[in-house]
Amino acid sequence: MAKIGLEDLNGSSDIAIGDGSLVAGSLTQISSATVRIVAELPHRIGDANFQSATLSAGYQSPRIALDAAKSLTMKAGANCTLTRYTAKDQALLGMDPTVPKIAIGQDDYWLSFALQTTLELGGADALGSGFGVSLKFGSALKLTGYSLFSPAAGALPTLGEAIGATLTDFGLCASASDIRRQKPGTARASDISGTVTVSGSYSLPMAVNQLAFG
Repeated sequence: MAKIGLEDLNGSSDIAIGDGSLVAGSLTQISSATVRIVAELPHRIGDANFQSATLSAGYQSPRIALDAAKSLTMKAGANCTLTRYTAKDQALLGMDPTVPKIAIGQDDYWLSFALQTTLELGGADALGSGFGVSLKFGSALKLTGYSLFSPAAGALPTLGEAIGATLTDFGLCASASDIRRQKPGTARASDISGTVTVSGSYSLPMAVNQLAFG
């Protein structure tokens, strides 16, 4: 397990994340200059008052290698956000009819982590197999990962545990095999192409995995 430090104005704590996370080995800490999060970490996600925070990420290296030809470079400064969703939000991805509707159950909670990056391509390349996404060197890319926490799966985690699980689930769907490996109860989005992939009971037929919006 890797660890990432989480800091706010009042203190700091370590968040454990899985080694398979896209940011494991790159991200070293996330910090908030305005929202108090650390005191909320021991509370169950359903009892926490935390809603959303814009964070600054510290890193061992700003570069996240995707393969031999492609990598992501994390922006400096306030470059990521953490958001909690409840039944009051109704739909996880909003009410836009062009976006898959993921209704939020009465006792369910979602947590999202979004990271601002730049995509670097070695020479002429494209992101993904069969995705129809054509990106140029230095394209700005915002990645967002969503994770579901439901009492149907057992006791709800603490906010700290939920943040660790969300960072562990965080990743990029760059190929059909990435979608097949995606965990149930998670969703991923990238705003450069508008590609959204959803797994488990929220899965989309593979024939429409090129869903895109502006």
